Amino acid sequence: VLKELALQFPEESFLYLGDTARLPYGSKSPSTIRKYSEQNIEFLRHQNVKAIVIACNSASTQVPELEYQGLPVYNVIGPGSQRALEVSSGMRIGVLGTRATINSQAYTKQIHSLNPQAKVFDQACPLFVPLAEEGWDSDPVTNLIVYRYLGALMQQQIDTLILGCTHYPILKNSISRVTGSSVELVDSGEAIAKWIERDFETG
Repeated sequence: VLKELALQFPEESFLYLGDTARLPYGSKSPSTIRKYSEQNIEFLRHQNVKAIVIACNSASTQVPELEYQGLPVYNVIGPGSQRALEVSSGMRIGVLGTRATINSQAYTKQIHSLNPQAKVFDQACPLFVPLAEEGWDSDPVTNLIVYRYLGALMQQQIDTLILGCTHYPILKNSISRVTGSSVELVDSGEAIAKWIERDFETG
C-alpha cells in the first residue's frame, strides 16, 4: 500500500507504522484488532499527520470511521470493493482474506451496499501470510496451497478476485496461475491509491 501511495503522491512524505510486535492481526478477535488499531491511530495522530491510511484489511474491518478526531481516515475495504465492481464483467466477485477479514463479511456487505445484484464468494486463506513472510512466493508448495484455497471460488465462475490482505499481492504470480487471464485481480494498494487521488482532486 505504501509503495502505491508513494508512486501516486511523490510530493508527499509518509510515516509508516508496521505493528510487527503484535502481528498477525488476521487470527485475532475483532475486539483485539479494534483496540490495537485505535492505539496505532492515536500514535500517528500525535505525529501531526494530515491523514491516516489503514493498510491492513483485518484492521480495516474494525475501523470503518471516515475520520478520527478531525483527521481523515482511509481503510482498504471501500476502495477494494469499488474497484472490484468497476472491473467485474459479470458481477461474480471472489474475496481472499484472513479469517478475521472473511468472518467480518466486510467486503460482502460493502459490495452489496454498492450493488445488491453482485454475487460475492469468499475464502479465508490463513496459510498465505506465513508463505509470503517466508518469501516462498514461487515455491511449488505455495502453488499447491493456492490451488487448494482457490478451487471452490473457481467453481463459482468468478470473474474478479479481491486480494483482501496486503501480503497477498506477493503471491500474485501463484494466484494468477490458478485463476488464468479471465479473472481480474484487485490489489487493495492500487485501489486505495486511486481512491485517495480522486478524493484530493475533488476536495
